[in-house]
Amino acid sequence: MWNYRVVRTIHKEPDSTEYVEYTIHETYYNEDGSVAARTVDPMYPYGETVEELKKVLERMLLALDKPVIESTDEVAGFNIDLSQETMTFEEFEKAMFGDE
Repeated sequence: MWNYRVVRTIHKEPDSTEYVEYTIHETYYNEDGSVAARTVDPMYPYGETVEELKKVLERMLLALDKPVIESTDEVAGFNIDLSQETMTFEEFEKAMFGDE
């Protein structure tokens, strides 16, 4: 199972100043519900139609109601190359979320 989650990252500048950034990542879970992995890079909304884009944005908004994941948490990250997608959005959505 996976969903979108907010990740908090603290960036340190060479002059020792810090700033905080919140981004949205795809997050995958173990069978017990603990976080197994998340994307290294933030995700951006996408879709082949405006309706698909709307569905992705709605799912991303759900992340705002879940606990924030700290970037220092020891979770394996991975990158997703969306340019290599070989299934339609509908196939992807069904595979990830089932029939809603």
